Amino acid sequence: MKKAKKIFLILSLLIYFNPLLADNNYSIEELLKIYINSNDTVKSLNYLSVSYGISNLLFGNRFKDDFSNNYVSKIEYGFYRDRFFDEFNILSFSSGFVYLENISSHFKPQKIEKVEKGELTVDGWNFGFGLNNGYGYNISNSYNLLLEHISAINWNRIDFEVLSRDTNLLYLQKKYDEKYKFGYLYSAGISFQANNKIIIGTKYSQNIIFNDVNTKDFLKMLLFDNLFQFWIELFDPVLRDKFKEYYPLLKFLYKNSISITFSNLRKTKESFPFGDHNIPLNINNATIHISYIFE
Repeated sequence: MKKAKKIFLILSLLIYFNPLLADNNYSIEELLKIYINSNDTVKSLNYLSVSYGISNLLFGNRFKDDFSNNYVSKIEYGFYRDRFFDEFNILSFSSGFVYLENISSHFKPQKIEKVEKGELTVDGWNFGFGLNNGYGYNISNSYNLLLEHISAINWNRIDFEVLSRDTNLLYLQKKYDEKYKFGYLYSAGISFQANNKIIIGTKYSQNIIFNDVNTKDFLKMLLFDNLFQFWIELFDPVLRDKFKEYYPLLKFLYKNSISITFSNLRKTKESFPFGDHNIPLNINNATIHISYIFE
């Protein structure tokens, strides 16, 4: 808890003594009004997305070499919105989505070698819902570059088809094997949008599947994360005017740096900085995807 208090103190200093506040003499109430009023009504469009890639499983940076190579396939449906800022040649975008994902040692291209004897194979799936938002660059009337930050909660069921002879790994496997477990996913992505219809891109994801986190600890952890993420949303109109065409990259680096830092800390302490620090199951994915936007 001492670490958490220090982090909250640093965050408070960032907000209340930020040079932006001093230079422009903004109060918190004024920033809230700017933030709320800046959310102009925009049209939501439907989209459908499919993705495929590679995946690896590990418990707290240990035992990762014991698992076979895994492959992930995913289908996603959601609603997409964007808004253009012509004076800076940039755009903001957001989407809410639901998805279904399979992780398997077997569903892979034929050219990939078969599973070697003795490797720990898995076959699992998860489903959930989340948010994707960020800024991007308007390259031309028909093409955009999107810098994405994605977060989601999910429910996972992993079947460990081969159990390890290592008693420590076996103990962890049995905690998850063929059981429903709650998870929290973070992704960073870069995508290319063409003709306002087709989006092609790549993502890197870290899914923390909790060992035995309780609702209270999870909600505190979620609030903790959002305190670090939300302040930049609150300053969004001010920061956009200040940094102009550099703002999409600045926001992309900041939000993803915060998420990947917390995600890595939770590889060995699932509800950092709260609750019991159990070792969770970590599933890391690197995927390519294609999405189609329609009315």
